[in-house]
Amino acid sequence: MSPQLKTAKYLGGIGGILSLLGGIPSVGWLLSLSGLVMEVLAVKKIADLVKRKEIFREYLVAIILGGLSGIILVGTLIAIIISSSKPTILEKFLLPFIVLLFIGWFLICLGGYFTFQSFKKITQETKENLFHLSGKLAFIGSILLILVVGIMVVLIAQILTIVAFFSLPDELSQEKVEETKI
Repeated sequence: MSPQLKTAKYLGGIGGILSLLGGIPSVGWLLSLSGLVMEVLAVKKIADLVKRKEIFREYLVAIILGGLSGIILVGTLIAIIISSSKPTILEKFLLPFIVLLFIGWFLICLGGYFTFQSFKKITQETKENLFHLSGKLAFIGSILLILVVGIMVVLIAQILTIVAFFSLPDELSQEKVEETKI
């Protein structure tokens, strides 16, 4: 029996649900952060179990790129809001603001790509095809974030990720366990 896969199943599923609760006033950010940590731990457990470190590495890169893009985007938006009270400053820095917004979006897209790559490998190892679909939607949604419709695609991807985690078997098939021992 593989208790790690069962642990990953519940860590990832519950973590995914908590990640969706970011909009709750006061505690939403904490619930969302806790969920993210749980998802990261779940991916780590899966990567360790199947002995494919690149699964975790790619997912970690996606998380880091997402965090970096968030810092860039929030900082840029705050700077735009502050400078909008002084039109000459806004005019002077409009191009750098646009460039920073583009860089933030590009990093989100890159993070979506790494999520897709990680989830594609999880699908190969666990045979749970919802990971492949949710990874693909996360990548497409990140690209479409430049349009408002991307928010819905990313939300659907997150819901599919939750279902994918909960759809994992409690243990890997016996032949997969034999492969990892070799």
